[in-house]
Amino acid sequence: MAAEQVETSKVYARNVARIEPEWIEQCAEHLVKHNYYDPHWAKKSARCMVSERTLLIRLDVASRTQDSL
Repeated sequence: MAAEQVETSKVYARNVARIEPEWIEQCAEHLVKHNYYDPHWAKKSARCMVSERTLLIRLDVASRTQDSL
């Protein structure tokens, strides 16, 4: 995340900070989209599992596998 963008002969960002993906999911919940794919049966745990991808616009914020309800 950059607070300021400066254009000279190149583009520079000033006052930058690292963003943790968990923050995006909490703070911009209304902007993220959850995609679920690859449903499968896990024999070992005897559960139905699904893979989830969380996107902010087209930026992949988080990818994980979770139990299906």
